[in-house]
Amino acid sequence: MRFAGLQKLDLLNCPGKVSATVFTQGCNFRCPYCHNPSLVLPVGESQQVTVSDEEIFSYLEKRRGMIEAVAITGGEPTLHPEIELFIKRVKEMGYFVKLDTNGTNPLFLQKLLDQDLLGYVAMDFKTSLENYGRVFASSSAPEAIMRSLKILSSSKADWEIRTTCVPSIVREEDFESIKRVMDGLGVKYKWYLQAFNPAVTLDKTYNEEVAYDQEFLERLVSEYTDEKCTVMIR
Repeated sequence: MRFAGLQKLDLLNCPGKVSATVFTQGCNFRCPYCHNPSLVLPVGESQQVTVSDEEIFSYLEKRRGMIEAVAITGGEPTLHPEIELFIKRVKEMGYFVKLDTNGTNPLFLQKLLDQDLLGYVAMDFKTSLENYGRVFASSSAPEAIMRSLKILSSSKADWEIRTTCVPSIVREEDFESIKRVMDGLGVKYKWYLQAFNPAVTLDKTYNEEVAYDQEFLERLVSEYTDEKCTVMIR
């Protein structure tokens, strides 16, 4: 398998662990505010320079004892069935594995979790379920998102949901809808509100969008944090 990149040292992507981060190429969404637009197009359509899995394994071998974890992000990693074998080998090397996903491939997510291959999953909950069709032109996404959430809620792995706070995509009522859905799962969960940065976006018109201010996000943290839900700003 070839990856779109390797960040050799990452202190942020895998909570509480020193990690390396690998980036897969290609995504099934075209989120207009995407901050990694170079990773959206599939292999063959992108000019992204790639790195082989063997190069990554070689680096990990040299860094045993210094790096604790490998974070896999994209793009959308679950579009690549071969990622399963990559994760197995990373696990065999003794590394903790974190996966970032948009939640649209619940069967593959279940397969990875059933094999105890993932220690941490960060899943996007981009907006209210009813908004996915309008924003992302995907009528099947809401059902997939719900299946993935139910899988995570019964998993042994640690997990979080995250929402990039783009005002035209996630209105206040959308935050409320996400909270209702999550509370309905009946489990404790972590919810990260990611500040929107208009500097780099897939759709250049979003460079002009004014982000929510810190006061608004802090109000959401105060209002939504309770015995089930821990809300944080990232």
